[in-house]
Amino acid sequence: KVKEKMGATNHHHRWQLALKTLGETATTTEKNIRWQTGRTGKITPVLEIEPVLLSGAWLSNVTAHNAGTVKNLQLGTGAEIEVIRSGEVIPKLLNVIKPAKGGVITTCPSCPDEVTWQNDFILCTNPDCSARTSTSLFYWFKTLKTADGFGPKTIEVLVENGKVSLEDVYALKSEDFEKMGFGEKQSLNLENALKSSLGTETEDARFLAAFGILHLGVGESRKLLSHYRLETLKDLTVEELSNIKGFGQKTSPSIVAGLKKRWSSIEHILGLGFVLQRTLTIKEKEDLVASLDHDLVGKKVLFTGKMESGSRSDMQEQARGLGIDVKGGYSKSLDYLVIGGDVGSGNSKYDKAPKDNITILSETDYLKMIE
Repeated sequence: KVKEKMGATNHHHRWQLALKTLGETATTTEKNIRWQTGRTGKITPVLEIEPVLLSGAWLSNVTAHNAGTVKNLQLGTGAEIEVIRSGEVIPKLLNVIKPAKGGVITTCPSCPDEVTWQNDFILCTNPDCSARTSTSLFYWFKTLKTADGFGPKTIEVLVENGKVSLEDVYALKSEDFEKMGFGEKQSLNLENALKSSLGTETEDARFLAAFGILHLGVGESRKLLSHYRLETLKDLTVEELSNIKGFGQKTSPSIVAGLKKRWSSIEHILGLGFVLQRTLTIKEKEDLVASLDHDLVGKKVLFTGKMESGSRSDMQEQARGLGIDVKGGYSKSLDYLVIGGDVGSGNSKYDKAPKDNITILSETDYLKMIE
């Protein structure tokens, strides 16, 4: 009777309640705030704290999210704070028990330029800031994933030696690396890694996203390149981009401005001879779907877990080439959930799929269907 009285919405029964426990927390003291400048100029604060054992791990750093948090909560040396590991993994500031005198920096920690405020964030607007340059170069190699050896420490040495652009880096030879202090063997490996990144087939959407243009990640790049070829983006207008589903009035001007700003670099790097796997245009995809006859053509598919026949990203790219609509996240509109051997009961996607009428396929069953 109580259930009937309370009724239901389109989403859930009103009598259904879920009790979520907060998880283990700990109290500690802030030692210092470390400010970090990212590739877009956004400067984020990291709290250095007295080490504390929480959920089986020692924590010594906790993110403070943004400058507004530091200012509003009066974070600073000596502040007493409560922390938690969000999802039993990510160290997170939960509460400020005792505020302290602190403050937000007024100049970039990596260059002498003054910071500017944008909502709750502070930014460095100096395009030649060494931190912005370093993180931009590292973002390229991290996103592209085709050149080993170009980690933060290597990038730092390059920037210190005036190699601040992708054009500079891709022009380097082993002897140039040796002059910067790298060993003979490492220098040769770095030169070969650059050559390898040119010759390794790379999805054009990943290539475009690696330039680090704000609001233009791999997924957005893929969507954009299904409407316009990479070489034509120089002349893309805000109106044209806004007309593509998924690009709003707020992000479109920023993306178009970012493309124009980075275009000379994009054109130069493209001219080095990268081997690109082209995103199918909508028309090409329609023609492909019409020409294929396997059961997954046009179906919405999500891959999850560790695959045996190849990396998950490789399988996703292969699936797109077979006319499959590969999704990046779970939703009730999925047709199939393809699971790796390490996925089973207890995995949220695996448990939800049957309730949402989504067919679960093992990797073996999936491969049989695309044959």
